[in-house]
Amino acid sequence: MIYEKLALELMDENIEQKACLLAMQFALKKNDLNWAPDVDLAKFECARTNQAGNLEYLDLSKKIENLDLAEMRPCLSMALKRLHLHSNIGVKGDIQALECCRGLAEVELYLTSVSGNISVFGEASNLTKLNLYSSRVIGSINSLSKLRKLQFLDVGYTSVRGSIMALAPNTGLEVLTVVNTQISGNTEALQECLPNCFIAASRDRSGLEYGRCRSQSLGTSPTNIKSTTDAWGSSK
Repeated sequence: MIYEKLALELMDENIEQKACLLAMQFALKKNDLNWAPDVDLAKFECARTNQAGNLEYLDLSKKIENLDLAEMRPCLSMALKRLHLHSNIGVKGDIQALECCRGLAEVELYLTSVSGNISVFGEASNLTKLNLYSSRVIGSINSLSKLRKLQFLDVGYTSVRGSIMALAPNTGLEVLTVVNTQISGNTEALQECLPNCFIAASRDRSGLEYGRCRSQSLGTSPTNIKSTTDAWGSSK
């Protein structure tokens, strides 16, 4: 791989991660970042490192032309907390590549071509935001039932299945979008368990029984996905 060749030329304690990011420049739509061999990884734009110098934040939303998640492996570790690759149809690959990233707090892979089973996030106990809207993921929503810190979940327009009531234990949920999925169950019953959660659901492609949704606080209709995502916001 290209990053392996670049690694030989770099003298940096985070040599693999830095070389990986430098190689990823070839996957960008426009190479306008300050990424260079003579720039410290801690000063890379759209990226941040922790005190140990490991990558903990990466935001390349709307910037990637073509990239497989497998090519990012040197950058994927327990140290990574926030990964934003959304709005890049050219981002593809199996989300199983994120299995080692159990320290993740935010994952934004919506409007991408990533695939794989969402169960990979089932042990990411610090996860607060997971947005997989309009991607190619599969799996059961039941696999996310242990994520007690989860506040925002969007699996709309995916092939995710399962019972919506599996999310009843996720009492921290503030926004849940399951429009146009294979998820079944009674949304009104879930609303009773999660009274402060905005639930966006529909009968399209699913067996959902649609009940009342508390959307007033977000000022949007239950099926307006874009407004739902924007209202909760994308962390910077």
